[in-house]
Amino acid sequence: MNTQMNTASNPFKGKRPLSRSVDASADVIQMPTTYSPPPVVPAVEDKVKKSPGRPRKTDPHLFVATIPSNDPDLSDFAWLNRPQAKTMHVYNDAHGRSLFAVLRCSDRTARTLAFGARHGEAPRWSILPDDKIKETLTPLLAEAGYTKAPLYNERIIAARPDDIVVFTTDEVAADEIARRVSSVVAVSCLGGDREIKKSSVASIIDRQVVVLLRAGNDATSDAKAISAAINQARMERGAFRTAPPPVKVAFWPDSLPENWQAGDPMPETSPDNDGETNLFANVFSWKSLIENAIVVDEIEDTSTGLPQGFDIERGFLYFTPPAMGKKGTEDAPSRIKVSEAFSVSGVIINAETGERRVKIEWRDRDTGEMREFMPLKSLIHRKGGEDIRAGMEGLGLSCPPAGAPFLMKFISEHASARVDYSFSKAGWQTIRGRHIFASPGGIVTEADDNSLHFITASDAGKAFTSSGTLDDWQMHIAEPLGHNKFGVLALSTAFAGPLINLPGSLGKAVAGGWNFVGARKTGKTILLSAAASVWGNPAMIKPWNSTSNGLEATCTDTSETILCLDEMTAADPDKLGQSIYLLMNGNGRLRAKQTGEKKEESHWITILLSTSEETVPTVMRGEPTGGQKVRLVDIDCNPGKTGVFDDTRGMAPQKFATNIDTATTQFYGTAANIYIKHLVNLRNTPDGDKTLIEYILNLKEQILDEAGITDAKGDASVIAGRLALAAAGAEMAVDCGVLPWHSGRATSVCSEVFRDWYAENGSDVDNELITALSAVRDVIDRNGGARFIPWHFAKGTEEGIGTKYFDALGYVEHKDATAKLPEHNIFYIFPSAWKGIFKSIDPQRAAKLLAEAGFLECSDGRLQRTVYVPGVGPKKFRVFRDVRTDDL
Repeated sequence: MNTQMNTASNPFKGKRPLSRSVDASADVIQMPTTYSPPPVVPAVEDKVKKSPGRPRKTDPHLFVATIPSNDPDLSDFAWLNRPQAKTMHVYNDAHGRSLFAVLRCSDRTARTLAFGARHGEAPRWSILPDDKIKETLTPLLAEAGYTKAPLYNERIIAARPDDIVVFTTDEVAADEIARRVSSVVAVSCLGGDREIKKSSVASIIDRQVVVLLRAGNDATSDAKAISAAINQARMERGAFRTAPPPVKVAFWPDSLPENWQAGDPMPETSPDNDGETNLFANVFSWKSLIENAIVVDEIEDTSTGLPQGFDIERGFLYFTPPAMGKKGTEDAPSRIKVSEAFSVSGVIINAETGERRVKIEWRDRDTGEMREFMPLKSLIHRKGGEDIRAGMEGLGLSCPPAGAPFLMKFISEHASARVDYSFSKAGWQTIRGRHIFASPGGIVTEADDNSLHFITASDAGKAFTSSGTLDDWQMHIAEPLGHNKFGVLALSTAFAGPLINLPGSLGKAVAGGWNFVGARKTGKTILLSAAASVWGNPAMIKPWNSTSNGLEATCTDTSETILCLDEMTAADPDKLGQSIYLLMNGNGRLRAKQTGEKKEESHWITILLSTSEETVPTVMRGEPTGGQKVRLVDIDCNPGKTGVFDDTRGMAPQKFATNIDTATTQFYGTAANIYIKHLVNLRNTPDGDKTLIEYILNLKEQILDEAGITDAKGDASVIAGRLALAAAGAEMAVDCGVLPWHSGRATSVCSEVFRDWYAENGSDVDNELITALSAVRDVIDRNGGARFIPWHFAKGTEEGIGTKYFDALGYVEHKDATAKLPEHNIFYIFPSAWKGIFKSIDPQRAAKLLAEAGFLECSDGRLQRTVYVPGVGPKKFRVFRDVRTDDL
């Protein structure tokens, strides 16, 4: 309680104290035991200056306001229809005299009215121009005893001294609150709550005041501004024998729209917990909101305060440098406008790299929407803060160039109360011991967690959005495509990504995808759009003809989801093979920072869908390696009259294709959310991963069994595994209600696709092995007699017999047939010559594959042998045994 009395109110100042020997009881002034409020007549806040008096009526166009003889009638302003005049609010003094009025329009804008006239006219109520309000009302207010405008409902404040005073946004809100809560006095000020400094609050400084303004993020800051104005007026009023109650603030429910205020139309409906719909107005009690208000000064701030020297006033951030005085004098520091107000609401730590970002938030001055900017913390100081200033300016925050250094200082010194975590690669992550799935579409957890974010690196990542409902997607896309082989394959593959990187799953070994090959205008790209619609909009589809940097960023954003690349035919043939390896190997290029340090590498695991008018070998203008063949498998769509669709549900093929294509631009992004939520819940149950892996491996065995393969090797195992992931994903999507197909449909199609591939390839031999074996035999068949020295000539090389074998690749030794091996040749190939044999496969990789298949002899596990050459001595060779059979 503030018991200090100011000088003006102390009756004993300057008087001698009474002597102790004298009975002073008669001179003691009895002080009241309770505080009595000031009289009804409004208190004068400041020393009243000499009244400027009534201006002389020398200007015939000067409007002079007078105390009105009657209140204004709303019907007199019916002509005001853009916007339309809606309500009339009269401002009175404490005795009930009308002073001026405010007319509120349909859009909540205000027109200030005064009673008066120009020279020679009869007095009447008139609308004052905005720039003439102060000039016109000041003499009128002085005549009524005010230096500032009184509050709206000033008369009621005086008449009901025991009621709580609710300070709100404007006159409409005050009337609405008074209508709903009879036990309070609702007030506002001329110009709205943010003009409180221009209004007199003397009549409420000793009252319990509750601030109730707008819904949303600005409620606390606005309430503090009101509280500060009232407390300032209390200080100017002088000491109180009984401390006035602290100013409180009440908040609207969070479910109300941003910036909603009393008097605005209520949201139409809100469902309750029982699924029934109630009027929103009945969901909360207006009276309880006011009764449960909290003291403004006790509101816990979401930040730890502003850095020293900074302050926020009327929506702008300012910095005041410390005074730089000399010899005991102080120079007045200049106040610098830094930017529009914003908050540093948290630090975001990349859960994978530890890299930190700063989360900055503000309200857009043009749209009213909340904006976010999350720059790297390491970039705050670049170019003296200019980079970050330009970034915020580009997003709509006013940041004068001169404020850039102080903007940098504010952000770097601002302590944040919240630490969030982010992810920059899509896929499974573990946070606090629980499995979550991160993607540009959001972070899926068991329970909603708004402290987790995804930092998108590409345009494809920005396409992870949603539109329409799951029912729409099922009806217009999934159901009709479920009757088509290639439609089922495309959609099933879209659900495979989240299963590829589970612990114990098939992993990078089966990373890759399908290249839909067919003529133009047959519907191949529609298959890509349909697959993309599981996760987002068609902008997820990117061209093959992209830069390696662009592909890396796209792969990072789409890791463990689905990557869609269109029109391989347009890709650079010389770079296509390299791009395929880049996509499937899952590792970005090593790069350095400006400091010379190594940047964090990009990693991903890709499931891919592609389209092309030609096969991979045709586009590459050469035979791809075995690894390229197995990573991107050509799927001949073999279009007939219906294109890639074999069942158009009775529609013309073109109409069917158009319907699907149109639907993918309207309904997308809803299926993945439900599917991933199902997987997250399953993985976080005991033995959840084990159950998933067993299911995938069982489907792989089923696919192989239906193709008649009992011991899958090489490429056959890889292709069967990839198709098993697609089948497992689709079947689980059926189980959780995402795909409207019957159980087993996806597995049946995946088995058929595998049988088609296996029949075309003829065996389950690894394509990389065939590539390596073909390369060696091609050299032998073309040059065997000219570039390999017969073993029995080796002795004569020093005598000149071997000189005719210039540029020799090695030696050849003939072996007769045995019980185990047919007649064949052994080629002793020089290591340097071995490297020149292979064009589309790594020589070391080729040696390893040939050794595993028994074509290359090893010594103690080494792929080279040291052999004694007669007449020459010991030399190192790759020893290739050229045994040719019907199979190889």
